[in-house]
Order: sequence, then C-alpha cells, then structure tokens
Amino acid sequence: MSFKDDLEADLGVFYDSNEFAFKGLIKGREISLLFRKDIEIENIKEQVIRVRTFEVSDLSIGDKITINNKNYKCLHFKNDDSQTTIVISEI
Repeated sequence: MSFKDDLEADLGVFYDSNEFAFKGLIKGREISLLFRKDIEIENIKEQVIRVRTFEVSDLSIGDKITINNKNYKCLHFKNDDSQTTIVISEI
C-alpha cells in the first residue's frame, strides 16, 4: 500500500461526523467538512473549510453552502488530490 493509499484511508476517520467533521449541504447534497481556521481582516470574516474532492467535483465560485443552518457562499477553492480547500463567507 502506498502513502497516498494510507492517507486516503485515514481521511475517512477525520471526515466522520461522529468524530471530527461537520455536515453541510452543497447543491442539495450532504457532505462532510472540516473547519480549518477563521480569518478576520478589516471586518471581513471568512472561513476556510476542507472537504473530500470527490464530494464537490462540480463546485463553482458563488455556490451556496449551508452549515449548521447558516448560509455561506464559495469565494474561492483549490483542489488537491483528495481534498478541496474552500474559502467561504456568510451570506
């Protein structure tokens, strides 16, 4: 088994909503996500979340993301092999 395969297997633990992850909705689909950090610059508050790439293959800038009954929009995202980092802002 390669390091990449080991990493993929371990990600399942982190994205388990009974362990570390939160549940959210993107385009009507339930996804598991991780909050990475808050960024606050001159009264602009953005959140950085991470999701598994296969769950957001059709993500676009401006898409609505619902987390804990709060709505956010996708400001920017970057795909890595197995995870996607998304910068969101509350709407």
